Amino acid sequence: MTGAYRVDVTELDSRWKKSTRPPDVLPGCSINFWDPSIYLKCGDSSVVRCVPLAAAPMARVDPGDSVISGLMTVNDGQKELLVTAEQPDDLRLTNRMNMVEHVVRTWLEQVVIGLNLCPFAATPYRNGQIRIVATAASNRPDLLTVVQKEIERLEETTRATLETTLIIVTEMLSDFGEYNQFLDVVERMLRKSGWDTDYQVASFHPNYQFAGTDPADIANFTNRSPWPILHLLREDSLDEALLTFPDPDSIPERNIAKVSGLSRDQLSELFPWIYRKQ
Repeated sequence: MTGAYRVDVTELDSRWKKSTRPPDVLPGCSINFWDPSIYLKCGDSSVVRCVPLAAAPMARVDPGDSVISGLMTVNDGQKELLVTAEQPDDLRLTNRMNMVEHVVRTWLEQVVIGLNLCPFAATPYRNGQIRIVATAASNRPDLLTVVQKEIERLEETTRATLETTLIIVTEMLSDFGEYNQFLDVVERMLRKSGWDTDYQVASFHPNYQFAGTDPADIANFTNRSPWPILHLLREDSLDEALLTFPDPDSIPERNIAKVSGLSRDQLSELFPWIYRKQ
């Protein structure tokens, strides 16, 4: 299940109701649960153990975390528990990548398309022509290989099937300066491979900052994403799209005006990964 865990409580003590089922837990919840006499079983074959309250008096469930919480009903009221799921490495990675893709799709739907920051994104997204791939690459050579393979996929696939690709970088490039340096590496690879006239890379980053702006400038939110993203674009598709838009040069200013008009509550809802840090 993407975005939430559901767990079953197994009775080990007669004080507790058997097979009480807690609610789903979504990213961003605060949890503060523990009881040493209760164990939880996950439907994904994870091994679950209790964690003492002293070791984790308050925890958060963020995208990719392996923390599971649940509110359990008992005979005399409600009891709260804190448990940590220890998943096999391959399952943990799969669950994390699914979570990452889910969060990025939500950002695409609510921010990029929902606010119409990219007027060309809605149609290919609705038609299933946007590929979203999360990578756990943790060094430049491996990540560059991922980029090359995704461009080769674009080369081998018709536009009617695949219009554009988003590569989500989960394990590196969290620093915006390092991200920009890697963009330079990608640009050199495109030129060396002869792809520079056919493809370009658009940039999105959690700490995106336009040149000459303050990090807190609201204008930067137009390109801020949950994780670093490399957006592979077909040049011919972009050229055609720009021809259909009456004033493409106005898009950046229009987008800045759009996000500037959002209330703090709206910004907090659309960009939770930013406001959770504050």
